[in-house]
Amino acid sequence: MKSRMTRSVTDELYGQLIFSQASAGERHRLAALADVFDPVTIEQLSRLNIARSARCLEIGPGLGTLSRWMLDEGGAVSVTVLDRDTRLLTDLQGVEVIQADIRQYEFGAAQYDLIVARNVLVHLRDREAVIDVLVKHLAPGGWLLIGDLADFVTVDTPHTFWRASTAALWQVLRDRIGTEVQWAREFPTPLLNRGFEQVDVDINLPALRGGSALARFWQLTYGQLLEDLPHTGLVRREQVLEALAALRDPDFWDLSLGLLTMWGRKPDPQDGIRRYRGTTGRKVLQGSWRVHAPDAPFPWHVCAFHPGGVAMQANPQVADSEFIDSVSLGHWQETRDGHFLVYLNEIQCARADGRYVGSVEISMDIEVEQSRFSGTATTTYRDANGDSRTGGVTALTGFKVGTEW
Repeated sequence: MKSRMTRSVTDELYGQLIFSQASAGERHRLAALADVFDPVTIEQLSRLNIARSARCLEIGPGLGTLSRWMLDEGGAVSVTVLDRDTRLLTDLQGVEVIQADIRQYEFGAAQYDLIVARNVLVHLRDREAVIDVLVKHLAPGGWLLIGDLADFVTVDTPHTFWRASTAALWQVLRDRIGTEVQWAREFPTPLLNRGFEQVDVDINLPALRGGSALARFWQLTYGQLLEDLPHTGLVRREQVLEALAALRDPDFWDLSLGLLTMWGRKPDPQDGIRRYRGTTGRKVLQGSWRVHAPDAPFPWHVCAFHPGGVAMQANPQVADSEFIDSVSLGHWQETRDGHFLVYLNEIQCARADGRYVGSVEISMDIEVEQSRFSGTATTTYRDANGDSRTGGVTALTGFKVGTEW
């Protein structure tokens, strides 16, 4: 059926007419959406292990339920919310509430350790420019989490009334406020293009049952646009009414929109200095370790991993009587997947006269669990003439013998 929508594309913004907070049912509509997706987003935020000193910003916070959690249970030291309309942001004691348009607000020098935007960018025509604003005010090493609804399933639903009503809904929202319900399918490209690290994506695709919280959200959404949808030519009014009736029927089942969420960490120029702390700030490697490398020339070693990323190593046994090992020096850092990489340069000198006879370059890849670690080491030997040979891969086991510093 050819579209015969009479309303032209406008510059209307979300919340001005469509989904206005002045609407009687808007609080209930947002509450239903929060009931469905808050547990999902809270679980994702919990994975990030945000420091308890974190400064958090949420844009388009709905009723502020996520911000309330970040302050009360997420451990944030401060939470700021920003929206063009803040009349529904009640019961947010301790949260800074800013009424402004994210595209025009001057943050000044403010920077945040966590920025959250859920079900916001999908409704903005200039979403890429808004992401740039968020990145600008994200502190180095800070996390950006963006979640938006995406339609994976309604085109294939067996319920004709649901397929037609949803197609009409997307056209109305696209033409009037710029909604692009498929834009989240690009995740996580927007973060990768901006050089973010530790990027990940998650999807939650809930079942839709009549009478559920998700059904209430859709009832209130379609109810606001009941007169607009038939004008698209994609759905008849009686089909929209059939969809509304199904949403009240507990025997009605279908799939709904999926919440696609991406997150990532903004690179920090100081990472090379602070890498020893790791992505979660846990000092799991710092301290002294007894290391066993059974296939190495000297099977027992002592390693010390210092704050600041300095690594030291020594062989406490006599081993070869012709040589003595100086203390090896190097550095260590944590990788994105939680492993630790260690790089050491060991100098070998003759016992008799201190003459330099060679060196060993050691690279370790280890994984720590409480007071033990396991991993591998590769070695490259160089003699006094600079000629080198590779020593292959050696298994390692470590046992912590010193406290964390």
